[in-house]
Amino acid sequence: MRRLVCLLLVLACLGAPRLASAAVPLCVRVKDSTRTDTGLEQLVKSELRKHTSHTLVEVNCSSRLIVELFNTGNVKYLSLGLEGEVPSRYAIANDSDLEPHLVDGITLALKSDPEFLIPSTGEASGIERLRQSTLVHGKNTYRLEVFETVARTDTQAAFASGIGFGVHRGAEHWQIFARAYFSASPSAVAQTARVLRIGSGLDLGIAYEFSRRAFTTPYVGAGVGVGLLRFEGLTDPTYEASADHVEKLGAMSSLRLGLRTMRLFDFDADVFLAGYLPLFKTSRVDATLFGDTGVYTPFVQLGVGVGF
Repeated sequence: MRRLVCLLLVLACLGAPRLASAAVPLCVRVKDSTRTDTGLEQLVKSELRKHTSHTLVEVNCSSRLIVELFNTGNVKYLSLGLEGEVPSRYAIANDSDLEPHLVDGITLALKSDPEFLIPSTGEASGIERLRQSTLVHGKNTYRLEVFETVARTDTQAAFASGIGFGVHRGAEHWQIFARAYFSASPSAVAQTARVLRIGSGLDLGIAYEFSRRAFTTPYVGAGVGVGLLRFEGLTDPTYEASADHVEKLGAMSSLRLGLRTMRLFDFDADVFLAGYLPLFKTSRVDATLFGDTGVYTPFVQLGVGVGF
């Protein structure tokens, strides 16, 4: 009797997480280009009703199953998988092959659905979803960017063109990233103008994409890092020999807003605006360009990038 009670307790503990999770709302799209009078959609929906992990809905779905039956030459193929994921594909030699392949493909797709694997309830679900999206299911993306830097000085804005390179890892909504950037201006110093001769740094951060699988989505990110700023100018606007410079290496925080598109391909593109807040004033000992106390020089980067 004691053994039976222990066995029931173990089974209850194993079943509890699954029972506590609500069924994932699932939409389905079925296309059969091999014939018009087909019962493929009815067969798919009948099989889906056997899976209690998901529930069929028409709108407001968390996942979407795509099922296609088509001919390539003399061979018939069945393709099925969740939207945004790599589909399973089966060759159909005769009609009797369709149902077993359909059963196997649906089971494989639903069991690997991130919406089913990641808990959607509980206090730790947000942290768990972030961990799953970045460390478990995440993939690496490399990003190349070009941008224009606009920095505040003590007289007027300073401009510099730059490039950036980043490594992102993530899936679904979340991305973690490391980014290095370098910008410079070849302009000559003149009068009261300040030249941003060098603006470079390294960031570590996290980004959130508002849509998981849309072709285009806005996103927001935040990061911390270190940066180097070097400004040059004239301490006396009427005297060219009064050229001086200030530079500073220190910690920075950043906020990034952007719009990413072409996400369904092996590459994507985005436009972004990144704002940087140095945790220091730009200054140099014995330099008079920005005075004794230095000048606070936040800056923004406006640019475009590609990911691959």
